[in-house]
Amino acid sequence: MKNILSYQCGSVFTGKEIKEWIAYHLKNKTSHTRQANYLKRFFSLKDDKLYSLCKDDYSSCASYKQFMFINK
Repeated sequence: MKNILSYQCGSVFTGKEIKEWIAYHLKNKTSHTRQANYLKRFFSLKDDKLYSLCKDDYSSCASYKQFMFINK
């Protein structure tokens, strides 16, 4: 499984990939569960649509709260 948070800004994922990543980490209590819990707000993404990963640029140290997915 791809770690969607490790990709650079502009990387493209399907809504299904994003939701599968979130669901996996919520269910399995991994080291990414905390990030997945925050990102579960993206469960409304459409499976077949493409979304671009964006990160806020105001901090050189990105946290998971700075990640957004924009409809491509």
